[in-house]
Amino acid sequence: MKWYKISQSTPPWKMTQKEFLDYHFTGDISQEAYEGYKTPEGFKWNKIEDHPILVDAKQFGNYEIEFRQTGRKLQYVDHTPDGEIKRDESGQAVNMTDDEAKAKGLQLYDPSMTAFHNGQAIGMSSDEWGSDGIWVAEDYQKLGIGTYLIQQLRSHFKPERKMGQMTAQGKILTRRLHEKAVIKALEEGQDVPQEVLKDYPHLINPDAERPLTPEQTWIKRWEDQEKEWDERDKLKREQKSAMTVFNLKYSKLSQ
Repeated sequence: MKWYKISQSTPPWKMTQKEFLDYHFTGDISQEAYEGYKTPEGFKWNKIEDHPILVDAKQFGNYEIEFRQTGRKLQYVDHTPDGEIKRDESGQAVNMTDDEAKAKGLQLYDPSMTAFHNGQAIGMSSDEWGSDGIWVAEDYQKLGIGTYLIQQLRSHFKPERKMGQMTAQGKILTRRLHEKAVIKALEEGQDVPQEVLKDYPHLINPDAERPLTPEQTWIKRWEDQEKEWDERDKLKREQKSAMTVFNLKYSKLSQ
């Protein structure tokens, strides 16, 4: 199946992992764009008191995570059939009614969600102008929090909505979302195509290892390279320190 043949009637579990990613991926984002959210400190502006609606509380690893929303009501400016902003007698823009917004498939309330641990925000999801935005602090990654956030966010939108631009971690998250859809389909007894199951040998054979994604392979190579550079720098510092000590001792002996 080609990505351009995918429609609302094509469930994710009928698509290969690559088809799913190719469909939703619209461009690359540098990982540096998320530098400010590497630690919980980057989320401190997200206060728990501003998120009174407790959606869920789940255990992820050793962390009890609360998922909360603001409950903020959204408003949309109405337009004429010609695309002009509708205005009242005083010239003020007219907003859509709730029924008009729902008829257009728009959300009445902000679907964004924030993840809290012990009252501190550590992750969040957001509708970024029609794309999915997911942020999770590094110490809380690889536990399933990001996958849960994107599943909840996307439950508010039509399936064919593209996820948008992605970092390497975003691509990994998208692949995990596809895997979740395949797992659910298998649990429901759906006839998942063999072509799709080839991406997930560990779902068929419990003894098989989950294969690394291309992004995980790239990240591992980069981390290994950084580790090698750090070890070289450490060795150079040790050699320089040893040479300094040698020179001091030699200097004293020469006096």
